[in-house]
Amino acid sequence: MISGEAGVGKTRLVEEFTSRLGWSGVQVLWGRCYEFERILPYQPVAEVLRSAREIFVQMGVDANLAWVLQEISRLAPERAAQEVVVAPSPPDPDQGFLFEAVTRFLQVIAHPSGLLIVLEDLHWAAESTLEMLHYLVRRLKAQPVLLVGTLRPEELGRRHPLRLFRETMQREQLAHEMRLDRLSPQPVADLIRVISGRSEEILPLAERLYRETEGNPFFLMEVVKALFENRSIYLDQGRWQGDFDRISAGQFPLPVNLSEAIHNRLHRLAEDVQQAVCMAAVIGREFDFSLLRDACGWTDEQTLEALDVLLRRRLVEEGSGLASRDYTFTHHKIQEVIYAGLSQRRRWLAHACIGALIEKACGSGLEEAAGELAHHFSQARSLGLEITDKAITYLLMAGDRARVLYAHKEAIGYYYQALDILHGQGETERTARVHMKLGVTYHNAFEYEQAHRAFEEGFRLWRKTGQTERVDLPPASHPLRTNWLPISSIDPAYAIDLPGVVAVQLFSGLVTFSVDLEILPEVAKKWEVGSGGREYVFHLQEQATWSDGCPLTADDFVYSGRRILTPVNRSPLANLLYDVQGARAFSLGQSDQVEAIGLRALDLRTLLIQLEEPAPYFLQLLANFLAVPRQSIERYGDQWTEPAHIVTSGPFCLVAWEKGRRMKLSKNRLYPGVFSGNLEGVVLDLQPDFNNQLELYLQDKLDVLEMKSYPITRDLQALEGLAGEYFSFPAAYVYMLGFDTRRPPFNDIRLRQAFCLSVDKKMLASSALKGAAFPAGGGFVPPGLPGHAPGIALPFDPVCARVLLAQAGFARGRNFPQIQALSLFQPDDPLNRYLVDQWRDVLGVEVHWETVSSGLHLVLESTPPNLFISQWWGDYPDPDDFLGASQIRRWTGWQDETFLGLLKQTRFTPDQAARLKLFQQADAVLVQSAAIQPLTYNRQQFLIKPWVKRYPVCALFSWFWKDVVIASH
Repeated sequence: MISGEAGVGKTRLVEEFTSRLGWSGVQVLWGRCYEFERILPYQPVAEVLRSAREIFVQMGVDANLAWVLQEISRLAPERAAQEVVVAPSPPDPDQGFLFEAVTRFLQVIAHPSGLLIVLEDLHWAAESTLEMLHYLVRRLKAQPVLLVGTLRPEELGRRHPLRLFRETMQREQLAHEMRLDRLSPQPVADLIRVISGRSEEILPLAERLYRETEGNPFFLMEVVKALFENRSIYLDQGRWQGDFDRISAGQFPLPVNLSEAIHNRLHRLAEDVQQAVCMAAVIGREFDFSLLRDACGWTDEQTLEALDVLLRRRLVEEGSGLASRDYTFTHHKIQEVIYAGLSQRRRWLAHACIGALIEKACGSGLEEAAGELAHHFSQARSLGLEITDKAITYLLMAGDRARVLYAHKEAIGYYYQALDILHGQGETERTARVHMKLGVTYHNAFEYEQAHRAFEEGFRLWRKTGQTERVDLPPASHPLRTNWLPISSIDPAYAIDLPGVVAVQLFSGLVTFSVDLEILPEVAKKWEVGSGGREYVFHLQEQATWSDGCPLTADDFVYSGRRILTPVNRSPLANLLYDVQGARAFSLGQSDQVEAIGLRALDLRTLLIQLEEPAPYFLQLLANFLAVPRQSIERYGDQWTEPAHIVTSGPFCLVAWEKGRRMKLSKNRLYPGVFSGNLEGVVLDLQPDFNNQLELYLQDKLDVLEMKSYPITRDLQALEGLAGEYFSFPAAYVYMLGFDTRRPPFNDIRLRQAFCLSVDKKMLASSALKGAAFPAGGGFVPPGLPGHAPGIALPFDPVCARVLLAQAGFARGRNFPQIQALSLFQPDDPLNRYLVDQWRDVLGVEVHWETVSSGLHLVLESTPPNLFISQWWGDYPDPDDFLGASQIRRWTGWQDETFLGLLKQTRFTPDQAARLKLFQQADAVLVQSAAIQPLTYNRQQFLIKPWVKRYPVCALFSWFWKDVVIASH
């Protein structure tokens, strides 16, 4: 028995086999089973007998066997030979007599040359036919007779008689089954090369044909025929001709014969099963049980019954697809044919229904399903504007997710799909933003020419948007009132960590981030990238001014960059500009040539930035490079940031600053960027007292309470009675342990590792922190950013920790010196308490925390402690921000040549996939060194009043105050 799915080549194999036997004189007889065989018993055997009866007669058989001819005439009466005189049949013929007659008939014609009997499509054989075959095989096993049957396993139901027949035959060692599988990629390539008369140039088409047909030979040849029929390929002098690369990248035709074959299989299904398979085809190649059930509106049992039929028919199979869904179509062509057979409106309605069901099931986790939602709503957008808007929203969401993860091709595909829809909607600003997203995506992929074209179109539309009158929102009735950590500096050269981000409200950069992490123009109105990504030319807006009315020029950016890089200024942000030509050498005191720094004003409104090497993240990094007012700094010195002296250029101006208590900002009417919200000002409460600020919130004196200013368990208290105003979002920031590796005792890697191996991060996150954060099971780069390396963290291993502690000379904690340990939190905070308890219980070591609630980075820069708890919040969506640009090496003093070598390779690796692997390797080196150890990956948490109608946040930022909208209340 030869088994295999439809089209896999069973018949062709048998034909080749019979052709070879035929040349050697073997008699070959054919029979076929049909779906309607139950009306015609023994149909395939009857076909065999009809084709062989004349042979039997011509052989002049003994008269004693005349009864055989008489008996088989019952199966093939139309072929009875009138001239043959036959003896009467037994008075009471039975089934056994008929079977024996057929046996004797075949024995006669099998001699002397042998006999091959082919019976096709045994899956449609009636039980009576199988009974006869069983009899024949047993009686003919000593004869020169071979029976070959073909069958499709997908057609065998649970009670199909062929199942028992196969088991019986194999148990009696009367049958052998050969399973034919689809062709693998290499045989497909070899076949296409042979039949095309081509060599290597045909391989792209061969690869696409394999993907299209998944190695099914029938599908393969039908697709090839279809390509010839639509003249994509033609024959010239025995060789295929055509643009094979273009064909490989294009849409393939759906062959008519293939479609008919699949539809014939469907028509045999019950109506409810057809409904299920049609809805499954709309969901996609793979689908989940619950979604199919809800889309059909059935119970679990009804859905299971339909799926059982589809499984038996081998139209679908259980969870073996790439997406790990519950079920998958056995071949994508089956799904495509079923889908194509549905009417257009039925498809639209099904897609809309499925999209709505997925939305409902996802809840707040829509981002992960954005691609799927985009597909369904895009297909259904003809149903109206609401569905169309959903399609655009999810296409952009899917594109943003792919872009942040450096899945460039996927992101570009989603953005172009969104643009195709947007161009017909007349939404200029939204279209401009998508072109800017495209520009950043191409830029990150080192495709600078395409990036230039996308940016140019984005700039053109952005200017058009600026020329269009906006419908102004009514001004907010009061400032945005929120809390913030005490601010140590608002000078962009020193404003670091969360408190310092107020600087982005006061000062502008060349570019800025949108809430979707797209790069938008701010002071720059456009830019070009040249010299293979090594040169950026920024053209500044003519109307860009400081709040005192002075022009904001290219010279201001040159001055600001040089100021950050000047060694004596000791700016903690100097390394953000180390990609700039000559910047690193000047900042580290290796060069005193300030003019050699690649920041040059070509004129008042044109800035040239030259890089050492291409940096795909450079545009994102530049969002953190803010211009400062030279005229104010030179006039007032260290006092230039006081409210009476400060000159700003950002969306807000500084009105008042009671240090440690309150800060007031007002809207900057001269801001060169887009101010889409309705705020007239912002008031920040800078007193880090959670209970007091929660009380202010409860009294409606705060509009937003930022929970990230406090220990990460405080949100549980806030939830009591305020669940409707509580919001939580993913955040790209990490709490970490850090060690000073330059001096004892933590200059010993064994001791650092012992401290890290003593911490059970899962228990820390679930028990001590009450699930308010996620255990950092990976590296320093957090989940959600490209380059995250899961599973590389040092594990919880108390035994190994004690061994390392002893090897370092402090067995059971004896002789361990008193150390300085600084934390962001109070000593009784659950995070601090948990670590103290673990080190005492596992290592026998006592640690006492000192609290530095603000300005910890300044302490780490000047007089670093032995041990500290700090955090790193991403500044731009690239692993370089955590591994290359972060302060971890400065704070810990850790240096490692392997780590630095891997980081250096990332700067010369244009392929992003390879580049991310290098970052992951570097992250693993860092984690193993235990210079720092990630503890938790955190979330952003807020309490937000109902009248705050728009409060944009993303994984990196939550301070888009210029876009906040407060309604009257």
